[in-house]
Amino acid sequence: MNKSQCPSCGNQFNGKFCDACGEQKLDAEQRSLLVLVSHLVEELTSVDGKLFKTIKYFFIKPGFLCREFRRGARKPYLSPITLFFIFNLIYFFSAPLSDFNLSLKEQYLQPHAALIVPTIEAYLVDHQISEEELAEKYNKVSPTIAKSTVIISIPFLAFLVWLINIDRRYFAQDHFIFSLNIYSFILIWPTLLKLISNSLDWLLSVAIFSDHYFYWLQAGLLIYLWLSQKNFYETQWVITSLKTVLLIIAVFVSHFMYRFIQFWLTWSQIT
Repeated sequence: MNKSQCPSCGNQFNGKFCDACGEQKLDAEQRSLLVLVSHLVEELTSVDGKLFKTIKYFFIKPGFLCREFRRGARKPYLSPITLFFIFNLIYFFSAPLSDFNLSLKEQYLQPHAALIVPTIEAYLVDHQISEEELAEKYNKVSPTIAKSTVIISIPFLAFLVWLINIDRRYFAQDHFIFSLNIYSFILIWPTLLKLISNSLDWLLSVAIFSDHYFYWLQAGLLIYLWLSQKNFYETQWVITSLKTVLLIIAVFVSHFMYRFIQFWLTWSQIT
C-alpha cells in the first residue's frame, strides 16, 4: 500500500489518518459542504490555541489559510467557517458601520427598489398607516436580522468567484472557502481599523487617522483582496490586478443581493 505524506507534519502514513498528528487524508469526500459543516460543529466546542495562530496568518498572509485548508493542512488552524462566525459575532456586538443594515428609507435607494416599492405602497394603503410608522417598525427589526444573516452573501460571492477563477483544479468548496475568507475580513476590518485609528489618535492627541477612516478602510480592503487573489489562486500580478477589479465588482453584487434578501426577511417579520 502506498504511503501518504501528511501536509501538516510531513509524516509518512497509511490509512485515512496521520499516526503522528491525527490529520485526516484529504479526498473528494472530504471536500463536500456537509463535511465542512461537521467540522464547524466540532471546532465550536474545542476552540483553543489554534485561534491565535489562525488570526495571525489571517491578517499577515491573506489567502494563506484558504490555501492550507485546500491542500489538507487543517489541524493546525481553525476552519475558515469557524473564523467567519467568530468575526460575525464580534461584528454583531461592535459594528462601527451600518453598511449591512439598511433602513427602510435606504432600501428605496437600492437597485432593487422597483421590486419592493409596489409591495410597500400596497401595504400602506391596505393597513392605513403612514410611511413613518412603517419605517419605525421596519427599522426596529432590521438591525438584528442584518447582522445575523450576513452569511447569505457567501453563496452569491462564491458563484461569482468561480466565474472569475474557472479552473478544474479548484472545487466548489475552494471558492466557497475563499469567499468566506473575504467576508470575514469585510466583517472584522471596520472594527479593527476603528480600534487602531482611535488608539493612534489618542496617543498622538491629533485626529489624523480617524479623519481618514474611510480612506484606510477602502485601501485595506483593496490590498487584502489583491493579496488573497494572488496567494490563493496563484496568479501573476497583472492577472491578479485584473481579477481583483472583477472581485470588487463581485463583492458589490453579492452585497446588493444580500440587501434584497435582507429586506424580505425583515418584511416577513413585521407584516
